[in-house]
Amino acid sequence: MDKVAGETEKYKDTAKDIAFKICLLGIGALLLVTVLEYISRGSILSFFSWISDKFLHFSFSVVFAFAILALVWALINRFYIAFIITFLLYLAFCVISFYKYAHLGAPFIPSDVLLVNPSFASLLPDLHISYFDIFKLWWIYPLLLALGGIIYLSVVFKSKMRFKKIERFVVLAAAILLIVVLCLIPRPANMYIKPDNLYQQNGFTLGFLQSAKSLGDFRNQVIAFDEKEIRDEILQCAGKDEKPASAEKPNVIVVLSESFWDVTQLPNIEISSDPIPTFRALSEQYASGRLISPTYGGVTSNVEFEFLTGLTCKYFPAESNVYATFLRGETPSLASYFKSMGYECTAIHSYKRKFFKRHKVYSYFGFDEFLAEDDFESPEIKGNFISDRELAKKIIEEFEANDDGPQFIFSVSMQNHMPYFLPDYYPDNKFEVKSDLLDEDDLYRIKNYCQGISDADASLKMLVDYFSKVEEPTVILFFGDHLPALDENAAIYKKLGFIKDSYLIFSDPENITDEVLEECGKLLSTSFVLWNNFGQEKAEAENMSVNFLGTYLLDYLGLEKPEFNSFLWDMYNNTPVVGHYFTVDKDGKMTKSVPEKYKRYDEVYRIVQNDIVFGDKKLKDLFYR
Repeated sequence: MDKVAGETEKYKDTAKDIAFKICLLGIGALLLVTVLEYISRGSILSFFSWISDKFLHFSFSVVFAFAILALVWALINRFYIAFIITFLLYLAFCVISFYKYAHLGAPFIPSDVLLVNPSFASLLPDLHISYFDIFKLWWIYPLLLALGGIIYLSVVFKSKMRFKKIERFVVLAAAILLIVVLCLIPRPANMYIKPDNLYQQNGFTLGFLQSAKSLGDFRNQVIAFDEKEIRDEILQCAGKDEKPASAEKPNVIVVLSESFWDVTQLPNIEISSDPIPTFRALSEQYASGRLISPTYGGVTSNVEFEFLTGLTCKYFPAESNVYATFLRGETPSLASYFKSMGYECTAIHSYKRKFFKRHKVYSYFGFDEFLAEDDFESPEIKGNFISDRELAKKIIEEFEANDDGPQFIFSVSMQNHMPYFLPDYYPDNKFEVKSDLLDEDDLYRIKNYCQGISDADASLKMLVDYFSKVEEPTVILFFGDHLPALDENAAIYKKLGFIKDSYLIFSDPENITDEVLEECGKLLSTSFVLWNNFGQEKAEAENMSVNFLGTYLLDYLGLEKPEFNSFLWDMYNNTPVVGHYFTVDKDGKMTKSVPEKYKRYDEVYRIVQNDIVFGDKKLKDLFYR
């Protein structure tokens, strides 16, 4: 009888021990998810609202954290050490995401793991960010108190905090199995939804896993196609291009100007003077037009990708960084095209060489040389970055150093990159900005932005003045990559009435009105001007997505187009804008999807891009003269 009672008491103690450990894991998991979501959302009300609306997603996040914590505990067999490690891991993810979203407009996403130097980390020193700003959020202190409490419990009950050998094996196996099952549950994210909206809707954990699945699907996709059929269709389009090729080989200077946009388009605001008089005057005399960017507020490299390759970000997940995530080898581009024409091809970026892996990608594109921040000697700094004036000087310097033939110089500026919020960012700021709809902080942002684009405009004038005196025929293509992210969620644009609900298109692309679609065009619009020193006539492009701009440049110069660019030219003449969120046809009609009569263009385009990026590059020769 005593033996039975003893066994019963033993089972009771074991059950209590298991229950205690499960409860401890549950409390720890709740704390981990609370930390992750609090910091990601920045609001206790937002956090509880999400739990109320998406309880299943919240539960998924808790169970996932439970499994991760159990796994680490089983590996280390010391609960308080396992909890601290897991807590710091979660904290690192959400703090990185917090800062990245605050200053780059996007949260931490799976493709960031593929970056050698994550964009967030490399920008921190230049953005005057304190690594301790996170502790200004009041709710971090209750969380730290809870952390201390759970570690205290771990010490007090340390005898219950270790697994026996068989228990440890069982917990480890169960945790691994649970993690695998949980990773298999989420479906890939809708490629049109921006990750920040995905995270807000589904939580950081589920959103991250969905993004990772979407990324995996895209990195492994290869579309089977009939090579002869695709070649014939592209050549048929090329046959429509009857414009005779010019024998001239003019120098081609391209300036992709960071966040350059005509701020005077904003309503209900007064700016003391026009920030971009040179750009405006040149636009009236030379080829110019409206560009539709693949991005808003950041990821300049995606704009570069579209311009240089003629391919489109439309076929990649929203907010993915094409340079860092998808390009893995030789990729046909304008650089390789101009190189085949006997040009010297140089890329210049006035920022870090490895930023967005440009040091690798530019070599994939075929540039002969890449000059970055470390190639500028004692440069002038305006705000936090090398000035646009210094970039213009470097372009001229490189042009003068290479005089053996025509040159293609592709440059990217950095001065006008965020931050815009610092009151004394430009001590010599000459602009005054007024609006009854904005507060002082908003006005500072626009004032700093005005000075930034004014300096960009002055650098354009510097280049035009110089190349006006150059004897060889030369063109300068100057364009902005995207609208500035003046603040979070395009709030200033909404306050001024520039847009109403178009930001919603990034979170709910399936349920939008025509009005929202039209406004989205505003949020993604920049502009370009194409100056020349040999009297080429003016031309205008009412709408053009960036992926067609390189082909437009070749046509403007009268250079012989590769077959693929002739295909793009035919496509441009029917659908001048193609992108994630809308298509614009030749009559100016904007639609969410490609009109039926133009869908074959879209299908062929996707097949060619898939072959070049993911496939065997069977169609690579179509990109060369």
